[in-house]
Amino acid sequence: MLEKHFLPEEGQFSLSGNYSREQDDKTKAFLLLAHAELEAYFEDRAKNRVDVAHAHWQRAGTCTAVLSRLLVYHQDEFEPISPHSVRKAVNYYVDKLDKNHGILEKNLLSIFLPLGLGHHDLDSRLVTACNQLGRKRGQFAHASIKTHQQVDPKSERDNIRKNVIPELKRLDRRLRVLR
Repeated sequence: MLEKHFLPEEGQFSLSGNYSREQDDKTKAFLLLAHAELEAYFEDRAKNRVDVAHAHWQRAGTCTAVLSRLLVYHQDEFEPISPHSVRKAVNYYVDKLDKNHGILEKNLLSIFLPLGLGHHDLDSRLVTACNQLGRKRGQFAHASIKTHQQVDPKSERDNIRKNVIPELKRLDRRLRVLR
């Protein structure tokens, strides 16, 4: 949907790579919003896995692998599993998620490592694409517009289509099996 609103239609991309100031601004807006959507997606999916594990604990009184990892992630010293320790661990993790501000590799690892997804579970194309997008977003969001470089809408669209969307589907499958 973002693509439709902010980027030229297929066949309308410039062969020379020259775009108007308006299209350049729209492409930057696309990147900023795509970054925000990806960040929300990663956080929402992680929170969902935690909610599922916490609900299982509340319903069945058994600790899933995700919940076990959260307990270890939260505690310096292991204490007996109790409603209080579970609540503390879940709240600690959710608070960390709420304070996340990015999609760089370090952000992805801080989101997913406590749940049991490691480096090898995060596809290198996704990590690279997120790192590129995160750096560009940082440049646009934290620098004077006078210092911005022009961006190519087709390249940015293709990066999202080829390196992010397919890998999100794979990541989603990995996350679905986490209990």
